[in-house]
Amino acid sequence: MESNPSNQSNQSKRLVQSHEMTIPATADRIFPLLCPVLEYEWIEGWKCDLLRSESGVAENNCIFRTNDPLEGEMTWVVSRYEPDRDIEFVIFRPELLVLKLDLGLSENGNGTTRLRITHTFTGVGEEGNAVVGMLPEDFTRERWNWLGEALAYYLRTGEMLRRGGEGRPHFVDN
Repeated sequence: MESNPSNQSNQSKRLVQSHEMTIPATADRIFPLLCPVLEYEWIEGWKCDLLRSESGVAENNCIFRTNDPLEGEMTWVVSRYEPDRDIEFVIFRPELLVLKLDLGLSENGNGTTRLRITHTFTGVGEEGNAVVGMLPEDFTRERWNWLGEALAYYLRTGEMLRRGGEGRPHFVDN
């Protein structure tokens, strides 16, 4: 049996960042909105191509693609789907990085819900390792403060929070 020894100089760089926030709604109102189709209702500028979904919305093994001018083309796979509790996405940016996005919900018992966000960035090759190495330590907090504000606004008003695309942190410039 041949072995393929790991070359430590080519080790992929990894960065894990977490953030928590309180959303003023119950988990059963929040969870369905963590969906590539329903995000059109509350995330300004959101666009995706739904590649595979039996139900037409988020579900386990749902696959969709985004092509953001700031972050490039990415393929997203729903790798865990537990309604009103947890959803996990594995996101591939070819030849650059793999991102795992874990979103967990737990109700506080007072009509609010704690949203736990964990980004796990893993570089693919030298360029991806450089991107992971340059991410600001507050990237996840900054990005999700913006998204949390947009989500809370939508849940409160039924309307999208408009910002003209400003203020959304991105992880790579094209």
